[in-house]
Amino acid sequence: MKLTWAIIILGVLTSCGGEFIPDPLDPRLPRYSEEGKNTAGCFINSEVWQAIGEAYSLANSRNQYLQITFTTDNNTIGINIGGYQGKSVDSLNTYVELAFIIDNRDTKIQSINELEGRTFVLDGDQSFGRIIDSRDFFQYDICRGAGQLHIRYASAVPDTNDEYIIAGTFSFSVDQPTCRTADVRSGRFDYRVNISPISN
Repeated sequence: MKLTWAIIILGVLTSCGGEFIPDPLDPRLPRYSEEGKNTAGCFINSEVWQAIGEAYSLANSRNQYLQITFTTDNNTIGINIGGYQGKSVDSLNTYVELAFIIDNRDTKIQSINELEGRTFVLDGDQSFGRIIDSRDFFQYDICRGAGQLHIRYASAVPDTNDEYIIAGTFSFSVDQPTCRTADVRSGRFDYRVNISPISN
């Protein structure tokens, strides 16, 4: 049996929005925090990408959310963050999802707490970053980027049931002959999440 732990930001489930506090060094991005602000941001090829945790129906595929999955059958960790890129960040045709696949065969991480302080090297093969762009889906979806994902904070929220704050930074580059070149830099995220176990 495959066991998948799916984690969705609390804001999507309870209609709670995100709190965007501009980075003093570049106000186009959210300031890095570890407070559960439900925000994320980075640059993709020098263009701003943002997620500000606004609540959408889970039936809507274009949510601004954080989802983490642990699978026991293939020993991987998946982290997906949905957001918007470009000047019209609220337009559906600018929806871009960042996905991270982490090889978990050696680390054997099985809980959120175990993610804290971990730096995952994205080698572009077994562990990688990926851009899923609604405007050019087939161009990016198969392309694997190399870089780094650092989970700086992952801790339970006191006096709550199954709620956590998870925050970190990331960067990666896609540079493959059959893919469009992409440079993802200055990435950061900060989410308050709750756990929903799904058995398959």
